[in-house]
Amino acid sequence: WLAGGTPVPGATDRTWKVPAGAAGSRVAVRVSTVKPGLRTGVATSAQTPVVTTQPALRLTGKASGGGAVLLTLKVTAAGLRSVGGKVSFLRGRKVLETVPVVKGSATVRLTRQPSGASTYVAKYLGWGPVLPASRSVRVAP
Repeated sequence: WLAGGTPVPGATDRTWKVPAGAAGSRVAVRVSTVKPGLRTGVATSAQTPVVTTQPALRLTGKASGGGAVLLTLKVTAAGLRSVGGKVSFLRGRKVLETVPVVKGSATVRLTRQPSGASTYVAKYLGWGPVLPASRSVRVAP
């Protein structure tokens, strides 16, 4: 088995469960045949599309006074040390702001928010092998 064109140590069985660490790689299989008296043969499959991973999102929110709300999104993905990309913060269907995710984190301070409790959604837009996802939080004054 090959991940990113490199043989995977110990992966010599007919099947191989792709680990989270292969996220971002393309996977292929190489088969060798050996029969006494005949020429040996080697064949390599076409590579798969890039292996993707589902992110884990943690969204926190708090009212910070004067009609402002502070939202923080933390994004992690198995097999990756750091996650990037962009996130859109919404209230209802309205996109309030889109900001970059840097080293797995994005924070936004929204001003002039309505009084009373509101539900906010962080819509993570995905990045390389990391799939899009969303999470919501209810913020009360």
